[in-house]
Amino acid sequence: NIMSIYFHLVEGFGHPKPLTCIPRTKDSWKVYMICIQQNEKCSLIYADTARLAAKERTVVPEMFNSLLIATHSGQPLSAHYHKEGDCHPAFDMSYKDHKGQHKTITVYRIRQDNVRLYFIYRSEKTIILLKVLAKFKRKLPDSDQTQIEKLARIVLKLKDPEQIRERII
Repeated sequence: NIMSIYFHLVEGFGHPKPLTCIPRTKDSWKVYMICIQQNEKCSLIYADTARLAAKERTVVPEMFNSLLIATHSGQPLSAHYHKEGDCHPAFDMSYKDHKGQHKTITVYRIRQDNVRLYFIYRSEKTIILLKVLAKFKRKLPDSDQTQIEKLARIVLKLKDPEQIRERII
C-alpha cells in the first residue's frame, strides 16, 4: 500500500547504534531503506536481516559499510565494486509511474559473501534498498523476484523525487 511507505536514510548499520558512520557530503549518493511505518525500526531491510541465518546476518553490517563507502564519493557504484558480479543488474522490470505511464527499470544486486542486496536508482543520486536475501542456488527464485518487483512498483508509483522526499523519516 502506497500510503504506508516511508524512507529512512542509511548512515550505518547495526543495533542500537550504527556501527560506522562515514560522514556524507552533498555529492554522496543518498541510500534509503523502506519502512512500513513512520519508524525506522519498521524497516523492511531489518526484517529481511532478522530472517537470515546467523552466519549470513553477520555479513550485513559489512555489506552496508562497503555500500556507504562505495556511495560516498557520488561516483557510479561500479567505480568501487571491481570484481565482476559484486554489483550488477539483477533483472529489468516494467512498472507504471505516477502518471500511469508504462516504463522499464533495472533492479541492481550487490553481492557480499552469501548475502544479496537489491536496489533501484532514483533521481538526485538516490538509491532505494528493496531487499536483503541469502544467496540462492542458481537464479533468483520467482517468489523472491515477485516480492522485490511488488515493492519496487510501490516506490516507482511515487513522483520522483518530490513524493520520495516528503516520506523521509
